[in-house]
Amino acid sequence: MTRRRLRVPLAALATTFAITASGCGAEPVVQADSGPVFAIDRDVTTEIAEVDPDRTDVIAAADLRILLNQVIGEHSGLAVQVMRAAVDDRDDLDAAVAALQANTDEFTLAIGLVYGPTGARAFDQLWTQHIEFFVDYAEAKGRGDETGAAEAHDQLGDYALDFSSFASTATGGIAGLDVVLELLHDHVHQLIDQTDAWVAGDHALAHERAAEAQRHADVIAAALAGAIAAQQPAAFPGAVDDPATAERARLHTTISALPRALAAALRASATTGPDAAAAGSALDDAVAELVTITGAEAWVELRMAWVAADTDAADIAVAALVDQLGGEPGGDLADVLRAFGNGGLWLAAAIPADVPTAQETLATLDDDAHALAELVHLHLHPVS
Repeated sequence: MTRRRLRVPLAALATTFAITASGCGAEPVVQADSGPVFAIDRDVTTEIAEVDPDRTDVIAAADLRILLNQVIGEHSGLAVQVMRAAVDDRDDLDAAVAALQANTDEFTLAIGLVYGPTGARAFDQLWTQHIEFFVDYAEAKGRGDETGAAEAHDQLGDYALDFSSFASTATGGIAGLDVVLELLHDHVHQLIDQTDAWVAGDHALAHERAAEAQRHADVIAAALAGAIAAQQPAAFPGAVDDPATAERARLHTTISALPRALAAALRASATTGPDAAAAGSALDDAVAELVTITGAEAWVELRMAWVAADTDAADIAVAALVDQLGGEPGGDLADVLRAFGNGGLWLAAAIPADVPTAQETLATLDDDAHALAELVHLHLHPVS
């Protein structure tokens, strides 16, 4: 696999954004080096329109939190997959990197919705580079290169400071430098810690830290959405931290974690991996969280049907879930649950041999998970 690495002068990016946002600066210089990373010729910002400073009601602030929850949560799950694949030199590394690139494009478009193409471009270069450092770290750990791992670790520390400066600048200081730095410090160390635990053979800790990274995504999403809404209240009106939005975000976080946990458990089982027990326990934990949130016990039945690749059992579990969640057999909830259930079965059929289909199915399950979260929320909390 040969891609080209972006090398961006990180400390200049926040200043560059501040200058070019007012129309008087140049684009940051991008230098190329060799190594495993996204294609250098990608530029999703060409699809982004300039921002009208007088615009109103772009999307509700709560919806912005959910949007950021989706892209950051998917980023965390994919980063875990990429780092473990890099450590183990697995055959799904290319597919996982491609999926992470697509996720980064989606995140960049979301930032473009707020700050236009200039802000999105600065964000994209920073965000891409931190992914590169994660991959550098994982590859170094995988080959036992502690010097290389330490260098990548230091670069991630520099990145956290520079990205915090960018976020603070972009939000006019509303997202405080120290607050963002702490959020990114947690994000970086959750992913680093799960990699270290994976290399050390402590798979239970690796899965635990990966799950923490997934949950932490909404903490970041809520903080960023809150700062953006405070900065641009006419464009992104409403609250981001009211109980209904927090519950909605929790559903998105928990349901979207399920396909990733399932994929890890299926891969470990199919390859008789050393993490089989830990991956199974992590999947059980994800299912238990869903049962707690929704009160629907049939999530356990669906998990068992997926692992057994039992189509009939999956159909029975989906029907029970529709009933327990207050849906109708022919309604939208039933349709999305059925698609979600089938996706888990397709994933079980694809892992580990059919890497492209498995990755494509995971991407579809990510989309279905967020659609399902919205419908479950509506059924649990109907609008009067």
